[in-house]
Amino acid sequence: GYTTGPATAPTVNGTTHINNGTYTQAGADQGTALAALNAQTCDFPFGSATDLSLLSQPLTPGVYCVTGVMSIGTGGISLNGAGTYIFRSTGALNTVANSVVTLTGGASACDVFWTPSAATTLGANSTFVGTDIDNAGITIGSTVNWTGRALAFGGTVSTDVDTISVPPCVPPTVLKSFSPNPIAAGGTSTLTITL
Repeated sequence: GYTTGPATAPTVNGTTHINNGTYTQAGADQGTALAALNAQTCDFPFGSATDLSLLSQPLTPGVYCVTGVMSIGTGGISLNGAGTYIFRSTGALNTVANSVVTLTGGASACDVFWTPSAATTLGANSTFVGTDIDNAGITIGSTVNWTGRALAFGGTVSTDVDTISVPPCVPPTVLKSFSPNPIAAGGTSTLTITL
């Protein structure tokens, strides 16, 4: 979806929304999601600009908070284990050309979120995963392979010859909680659970 279309329309599998009610609602939903992600407590705080590829790999689920620019260098990063990964930065998010984000051990692109405060720039020929919510804008270099979403409501998403695939995320199963009534001694009770 967009307000002003590109000079050359990209090939899109799905529906494109141009400045309509669905587009406006998506922007509101994006704002809600961004606020919720940024409200999470930091598990791994870094007080200065950080190249995530220089950290001990693999990275485990949690909230990574960087003061300044967050980057991914030539070594790439590996995300290992099922759970949510949030990468938050008070600066930009930059990846170098040919960098790779790898998922192992049950990690899923559905559970990876990037929320930089300044613009995102992905280097050419890189492999990237997750949802990047960046109102400052997202620039995607040539021939990037991205499994996730580029969301910049109010900003610009610039693409080249790239492949962006939305991951097949399964909604979580919600189990209803219940408080059984007390049962008198010798009594019986029937419990029905609806999922």
